[in-house]
Amino acid sequence: MPLLCFVFNSVMLSTAVVSVSIVSVLLSVRTEKNEQLSRSLITLRDSTEENQQLLLERNKYLMLGRDNEINLAVMSERNRIAREIHDNVGHMLSRTLLQMGALRIINKDRNLDSHLEEINNSLNSAMTSMRESVHNLHDDSVSLNKTVKELIKPLENDFSVRLDMDISEKTPKEIKFCFIGIIKEAVSNIIRYSNGDSVVIVIREHPGFFQASVEDNGENSGNINQGGIGLENMKIRAEKLGGIFKFYAEKNKFRVFVSIPKGKE
Repeated sequence: MPLLCFVFNSVMLSTAVVSVSIVSVLLSVRTEKNEQLSRSLITLRDSTEENQQLLLERNKYLMLGRDNEINLAVMSERNRIAREIHDNVGHMLSRTLLQMGALRIINKDRNLDSHLEEINNSLNSAMTSMRESVHNLHDDSVSLNKTVKELIKPLENDFSVRLDMDISEKTPKEIKFCFIGIIKEAVSNIIRYSNGDSVVIVIREHPGFFQASVEDNGENSGNINQGGIGLENMKIRAEKLGGIFKFYAEKNKFRVFVSIPKGKE
């Protein structure tokens, strides 16, 4: 009888050990699956967030491209209107002013002098207003991005050119023309004097100011004629708008830099 009890207890213990082992294995497998599922969910979440971010960036890029296209279309239309006003209305006013001048000369009735002079003054005033409107339409229609790309084309045959622009096309026209003038002068100097092979142009809009720089890697002694007409013109353009102009000359680098605070233009 004791022997049977011992055997029975041994079998029960073995069975319990095997059962616990099986349960442990099952729990281990279940835990591993849960961990795999958790990792998959984390990966899926991260992938979803990344895709959403990419989608937002793509939408932002598309909207920016659309805005640029609309802006260019508006500028083109303004240019067309300015040309038509200049060619049609301007010529008609000019011809009328000439006719009025001739009429005043041949007029014999002194009683009409004051009336003719008043009409002549009105025509001159209309001509002045028309010219101002045409100039404003034309100036506002200037695309800084498009103009700068045109300016740097002569460099592309002999230089590796990198253009970094981050500035709104709604930038005040005074800033646009200042940067266009400075970049045009800098490009001209590089073509004439630089023996380098690389040019970097940066135009940026910051919360409180506008900045532009043009840099090439041509060799120089570091001694630059500070009284040169080109550099002086750049300085005058910047300072006229309350900005600063600097240039830096090193052995293998020459850089011009301009910064104009917002609200000064």
